[in-house]
Amino acid sequence: NADGGLGINFEHSIQDGMTWNRWLQEVWHDMRGASSGFSPLPNSQADFGAIEPITWNLSETGLSNLETAARFAQDEINNLDMHVLEFKDFGRNLVKTWKMSPDAASQMAMQLAYYKLHGEPGATYEACAMKNFWHGRTETIRSCTIEAADMCKSFLNNDSDEIKKQKLLAAAATHIEVAKGAQTQSGKYRGVDRHLTALKNIAEMNGKDLGFFKSEGYTKSNTFVMSTSNVTTPFFDLFGFGAVVPHGYGFGYQTLPESLPFCITSFKSCPETGSKKMADAVEESLHEFKKLF
Repeated sequence: NADGGLGINFEHSIQDGMTWNRWLQEVWHDMRGASSGFSPLPNSQADFGAIEPITWNLSETGLSNLETAARFAQDEINNLDMHVLEFKDFGRNLVKTWKMSPDAASQMAMQLAYYKLHGEPGATYEACAMKNFWHGRTETIRSCTIEAADMCKSFLNNDSDEIKKQKLLAAAATHIEVAKGAQTQSGKYRGVDRHLTALKNIAEMNGKDLGFFKSEGYTKSNTFVMSTSNVTTPFFDLFGFGAVVPHGYGFGYQTLPESLPFCITSFKSCPETGSKKMADAVEESLHEFKKLF
């Protein structure tokens, strides 16, 4: 826009947020003549020839399919319920004084908010970058732990502040262990979702009917009613993430020094969800956390 703001909507199937984050970081620093901290990328020596426009000759069927796809896309856009919570009462600097990870605090606020609105824990996906591994992409940090559920019950049961604090710290500590396990593939909390997805796909390709993948536990635990991603970058004003099930929420959030912005999405077609009421519940939960320290 005229103020220099830039918005990007990228296709996720070919690459992950870290790739785009790296690109944007280099561009942002290049614009200011500053070092990005990364070594320069090699210049391509390939000769691609002159750039020429592509001429499309579409059939009537092709044009009709494009029009149908455009209407479908517009319906999806119209169904999106997005609300931004620009939480500025405190940020990661204060959370660290609680001896707590800012990401864990944000995740626990989402856990408590969901429990308040829906009366039960909600299966949660938190994106975990796996670039340390060859051809690594992502793994799942499962934020909805037993400790997180216990923390939510403590707040909703109106336990004493000391018990709430203990439960919150325990849930946050477990979250860090779960995150480390997913990212390093070590310890008792190592990530399993990509492995299980591969086994499920191989079984289907070979005509194998494995009951485990149809079990209630597997199905419910993979119905991620909260799909979340933390992309904390100083030059991002806002980062969004979409809901992945019709009755779910998407959270794109950051843990900045003095603020904790959340971009929350859900679908208008679901009467049980609402991005604004979720944002209010997250904000209330963060304030409740602060009162304990």
